[in-house]
Amino acid sequence: MIARGDTFVSPLFALGLLPEKSGLLYCYSIIYFFLDCTDEAALMAGQPSVAIDPELGGVVRLAVLYCDNIEIDNGAKLWEVFCPFCSEISSRYQGKTISAVENIQTARELYRSIGVDPTRNRPSSEALTRRLIKGKDLYRINSLVDTINYCSLNYMLPLGLYDLDNVQGSSVVLRKGVAD
Repeated sequence: MIARGDTFVSPLFALGLLPEKSGLLYCYSIIYFFLDCTDEAALMAGQPSVAIDPELGGVVRLAVLYCDNIEIDNGAKLWEVFCPFCSEISSRYQGKTISAVENIQTARELYRSIGVDPTRNRPSSEALTRRLIKGKDLYRINSLVDTINYCSLNYMLPLGLYDLDNVQGSSVVLRKGVAD
């Protein structure tokens, strides 16, 4: 999520997530960071409320970012930064197993703590890192998806991205997936 804004709406904050020196702030918009994902806060911003299923309470922490008016392109400017970053990861861990990657265990522990086997359902940060270690390129989707992948690799956290145009209803609940 790479956006910049100067609007302040309490309890929502417009903020830029990446430092200026990252070179990634090429998309200008407003990010709303929900510190309070209550129905009231969401309604104030005209967005669905977001809650954590009680089964995940105390295990999962959630930050919700809403972005409007995002300019999505092929990500050429992003990849000027992302390619060398991917090459550095690939070189650093070449010939090593995934368990040698710093902080990879954090996401695995999170998955285990909610009853998900991380060897069967890999955290996105691990799946991306595995591709790089194997010498494979990452898929280039668009500037927004690729930015989420960059952040996932940079912070070694599984991150999600959802299109609000496809969200139905006025609330979203973060929960473990269920089989159909």
